[in-house]
Amino acid sequence: MSIKEFDQSKTYEWVGTFWFPDDINKTYAGKLTYTPEQGIRLNLSTPPVTMDFTQDHKSKKIMHAVVDGKERAHLTLINVFLSHSMTRGNPSIDVLKGSVRYIIAKEHLDTHEFDKIAVEYDDHLSQALRFSVDDAKQIILLAKGSSIKTKSDYEIVPDFQSTGTTFSSIEDVDSAFWATNDDAIKDLKKAIEPIREKHKDSLFLRTRIVQRFAFRRKDTSLDDFVQTEQHWRAFWELIIDHPISVTHSWAYVTYESTDAKPRLVGLPLLSSYFKPKKENHKPRHLPSLPLRMGHLTDGKTDLGQASIIINNWLDINDDPKWQPVLDGLKRAISASDEMIDGSQFVSLRSEIETFLDLIGESQATPDQLIKVYASDTWISEFEILTENKPKKETFGQWISHLRDSITHPKTAQKIGKRKYWAEVSDEFKLQKIYAYVSGLLIKAILLHIGIKDHDAIEKFIDQFIKSRASFFPIEFE
Repeated sequence: MSIKEFDQSKTYEWVGTFWFPDDINKTYAGKLTYTPEQGIRLNLSTPPVTMDFTQDHKSKKIMHAVVDGKERAHLTLINVFLSHSMTRGNPSIDVLKGSVRYIIAKEHLDTHEFDKIAVEYDDHLSQALRFSVDDAKQIILLAKGSSIKTKSDYEIVPDFQSTGTTFSSIEDVDSAFWATNDDAIKDLKKAIEPIREKHKDSLFLRTRIVQRFAFRRKDTSLDDFVQTEQHWRAFWELIIDHPISVTHSWAYVTYESTDAKPRLVGLPLLSSYFKPKKENHKPRHLPSLPLRMGHLTDGKTDLGQASIIINNWLDINDDPKWQPVLDGLKRAISASDEMIDGSQFVSLRSEIETFLDLIGESQATPDQLIKVYASDTWISEFEILTENKPKKETFGQWISHLRDSITHPKTAQKIGKRKYWAEVSDEFKLQKIYAYVSGLLIKAILLHIGIKDHDAIEKFIDQFIKSRASFFPIEFE
């Protein structure tokens, strides 16, 4: 039985024969494994290793295999990284060990470029997209809406996959509908029967529907597809303040035919880049999720209405100058249920400077961030938190002194500096300060990419801050 899909949360192990497509006569015995913790690993042995990777770039890009695991499979390995070593013992054996970025099932391919990938996510993404209590209705309406076209020529398309049974009998209507009036069901059957009879080979009763998102661009490497997918996913992780994991994915190739139209065929894809993410907490459900798709689309169910915002987000992700800010954003989201350490607070000060410099503010300081983006509520709450701040100091100066106390701990012990050291030594106090300042930076980023619903943003930041400022020491009696 062939592999229909890969589950990124499961473990796989295969043993079999491996070879490079440009040297099919030289085969290697080996073991290929995937775990959600380590990704894809490859161990090969025999024949003696004589290849030169520096001269054969394709050898690193593509490898073929016929393997046995739970089922026999033909696999294509893409982006293979191997190093040569010798086993201990007498005799010793030449081995190649390393990692693989992608496994594609069912076919031996000679290309690492594709026309499309399709991705399924865990339930967390649906929280941000939700506008209906009916999952099937929501998925279908999204798929009927417009796609998102990016400035780098990708098309991001809401899609779905259905499974079902044949509509073999008009009596199947009884399991799909009910009525308080028996005549209603009879009339429905009478109206449907001619249509069912005419199209019985192409009509099915849906039993399951799963949401997918397709990423389309002709002749694109998997690395490029995955980078765009990761940026797309990071946007929704920001919106729901929670990690999102890929559960299943497929890579699509176009098969040309002389007697028929080209066929786009999806092949199961397993990737080390799609390892499941650590989940710190369950995502908030609809009633308490401050930001959702409707805040990006003016309440419409058409995801394409959010194209400008999402393109703005993709733009900053494609710009290397934004990387320090985005790295800090990822840390703030992933550590939602964890105490920060001093290094994160130090980094936050730099992230603020980088952000303000990139958007062209006159001063790249915490005081400028507070001046432009802080609400009256934020200021009043932060004043209570900073009650030990000298009156002559601004909030920004105080934050900078705290940062300096962490980076120069010896200097912080001197007279006149100890008050700052006392603040950063209180890990719970530092956690609260970090929550307020990082929340304000995130508010600035959300406004910068074009989200206009200020009330929703304020609710989001309030929830973000409180979820991270709620740590207290445990006292034992």
